[in-house]
Amino acid sequence: MKEMSKNDLQAFSEAQTDLEFKKAYEAELLRLELVDLLLSLREETGLNQKAFAERVGKPRSTICRIEKGTMEPSLGLLEEIAFALGKRITVGTVELYETTQAE
Repeated sequence: MKEMSKNDLQAFSEAQTDLEFKKAYEAELLRLELVDLLLSLREETGLNQKAFAERVGKPRSTICRIEKGTMEPSLGLLEEIAFALGKRITVGTVELYETTQAE
């Protein structure tokens, strides 16, 4: 895991004492991971948004909104996109707030 930034450390500290903040922080992390997932899939294909959208059978506007982070894709939508690329989605868990830092 990469070293935590100053902002990450501050958010981690805040999340330890504020349950509402912790929930919001975790939700934002998940949203950003979904954005990263879609961007990675598109980068693997080497396609622009329009060509990628055509390949996976979704409107370009949907791909754009997911990449901008203004749309949170459902698991079903991600599965459809992955399947169109000959892939499948896997689900796992990780510990909350891993604090592993370079020593």
